[in-house]
Amino acid sequence: MPYLDSRILQWVDKVKPWHSRFAVLDLSILFFGSLAALWVGLVFLVALYYLWMLAQGIPLSPTTSKTVDNNFGFFFAAAILLSITGIAFILSRLRTQIFPITTFAIGHGLKQHNRAVVVQRLVGGLVAAIAAVAYGLIANWLSRGWK
Repeated sequence: MPYLDSRILQWVDKVKPWHSRFAVLDLSILFFGSLAALWVGLVFLVALYYLWMLAQGIPLSPTTSKTVDNNFGFFFAAAILLSITGIAFILSRLRTQIFPITTFAIGHGLKQHNRAVVVQRLVGGLVAAIAAVAYGLIANWLSRGWK
């Protein structure tokens, strides 16, 4: 029986669409996790920068920076969190429409399945094009700066 179980699981794994793992991904957790990782990374990089400055013998002078109004800081943080939540909600809704967990390519479902494949390819092409332009702009900025 264990052999039959493993064969059935292999068959089901082959039948699942390629995007089935993506279809059940919770985007809000992904966005908030990315935001937390970015925050930790920035704190780590600032700490490394200060350690590098101390190792080079560069004195760290106290700054006379402007203080931020507490209400403005709270409003800014709330606006960022609400926008991330809204974007995650909209993308989750689009994900369930564009990448369904299952499709039935029989009869009337065949036309819907073919349309879904075209839309998935279009979305993939758009995401790839946007990412290529963004990476090009970032590479340009890192190599020459915004001139």
